[in-house]
Amino acid sequence: MITVYYIGGARFESGEDGLANFDNANMRYTIILTDNARSEVLAHEVGHILFSNFQNGRDIGPGTDPNEPIHNLSTANLMHPTAPDAPDPMKNINYLTGEQCRIANVHPLIQSKKFPTGFITKIYTYLINFTKLSVQYSDDGVGDNTLEARFDFSALINNSVTVSQQWVHDVDADDENGNPYYPNIFLYAEIGELPTGTIHITVGGRDDDPDDEFPIVEQTFTIDDKWGANLPATGVHTLQSRKNSNIKYSVEFIINKIASRNNPPVNFNESNFCFNSER
Repeated sequence: MITVYYIGGARFESGEDGLANFDNANMRYTIILTDNARSEVLAHEVGHILFSNFQNGRDIGPGTDPNEPIHNLSTANLMHPTAPDAPDPMKNINYLTGEQCRIANVHPLIQSKKFPTGFITKIYTYLINFTKLSVQYSDDGVGDNTLEARFDFSALINNSVTVSQQWVHDVDADDENGNPYYPNIFLYAEIGELPTGTIHITVGGRDDDPDDEFPIVEQTFTIDDKWGANLPATGVHTLQSRKNSNIKYSVEFIINKIASRNNPPVNFNESNFCFNSER
């Protein structure tokens, strides 16, 4: 079993944010991390422990640093001193080499079947509510400023899943009071809280004439701004379009986290540090 301790602070006096200690004779393994340590740092320290049964923790290579044999020279490898980020380690054959996998998988910790192995992922649901659409300019080209408009509101999650809704309404900029429209469109985005995740908001449209396209407005949100849940001082997000021959408009929307759930757990019948040591 590996015992992991988190302590306050950003770095140790040595400048590191993670340390590993091993005692193979008594099967005692300890990792100490600072509050600021990334998940890759934990994986890096686990790597040191799983290589501890080979020449006192020497990196397996290829690419072992001759001046610091417990580390790897490749900046793409988990055992590089910086513990590089891994957006998709399964697609990066350099993140863990075949030799590293082979040695890690014969460590007694991996061979032991005392504990089930697997993981649970958490999914969060965000509600995107498009609350207002304002038209500053409109022209249908036939002496009438009213556009028989079809607006498409969409959210692209992680560049793979799109949720969308269409709003059909006559719009124009002739209202003397400058009254906006209230489409009240709701989209639900489900996303895991990973550094690589994105929610990309897009609004566009067209007049009933297929050739009359409206300019698109768009914005991307990431984990740094909690996928839009961090509202600006105005309390809403606003996207302003450019002006083309048909229309100039703006949209306002709010994003709120409303729910979370656990995905069904993924379990492995046999412990395997690299999932596929033959790659």
